[in-house]
Amino acid sequence: MSVAIETQNLTFHYLKGTRLQKTAVNNVSVKFNKYEIIAIIGHTGSGKSSFIQHLNGLLKPSSGKVFVNGEDIWKNRTNVRNVRFKVGVVFQQPEYQLFEDTIYKDIAFGPSNMGISDEEVKNRVEEAVKFVGLNRKILNESPFDVSGGEKRKAVIAGVVAMDPDVLILDELTAGLDPFSRDDIFSRVINYHKIRKNTVIFTSHNMDEVASFAEKVLVLNKGEVAMFDKTSEVFSRAEELKSMSLSVPEVTVIFSRLKKMGHKNLPDCVLDIEGAVKTLCSR
Repeated sequence: MSVAIETQNLTFHYLKGTRLQKTAVNNVSVKFNKYEIIAIIGHTGSGKSSFIQHLNGLLKPSSGKVFVNGEDIWKNRTNVRNVRFKVGVVFQQPEYQLFEDTIYKDIAFGPSNMGISDEEVKNRVEEAVKFVGLNRKILNESPFDVSGGEKRKAVIAGVVAMDPDVLILDELTAGLDPFSRDDIFSRVINYHKIRKNTVIFTSHNMDEVASFAEKVLVLNKGEVAMFDKTSEVFSRAEELKSMSLSVPEVTVIFSRLKKMGHKNLPDCVLDIEGAVKTLCSR
């Protein structure tokens, strides 16, 4: 399978060369394939946010390399700029990415800087608004006069309007109620199916990770602790626990059932749907 993003020995130090130097990412070498949905998990301070900021050139490595579609993104400045249209990032705090006086202008900002026609920009905004389910009535309002959920949808729409090959979502659903969380993620998955792009997301919600991710990258103290299929990662519950990470609740229940003597159960059940199928087949 073709590789969308690759890091080779990626290392990043904050305050490099000072007494306060801190290593946020340490010698990380991974490959994210095209069309996959990958979750990145780790305890607070594990390096998740620092790592994803390297994937579209928001941070420059202290050492090591980042490749997008096989090309070194730091080969030249023009390359870095173009990469930011190919790899779109939605951060946890939407207000940090909203700065225009209307929501429409915020969504149109990215595609407007891609050198495409005004008509194409308008079409992209229309499609992005439809995709995220944003009410058209608020497009002319200030982004700071709408709800948190609407702000988040506006930011997602602005990134989607650029039609990136890779969509990166940093704690996308943090702070949202369950209905809003499920709505946004279902729209992201639908977009992924239509666009056939790569989706990378960070999350502290293990049930969310289990439900949507095909692979999981576990970072611990800035280093790769695991990178495998979701079921394989969550089958290593004790190791995750040692890194202050949990596993989905249903996975815990089935693990306990196995310890109680139900040896014929699978090693790892990730979600309610899988649990029902497992029990009904017995």
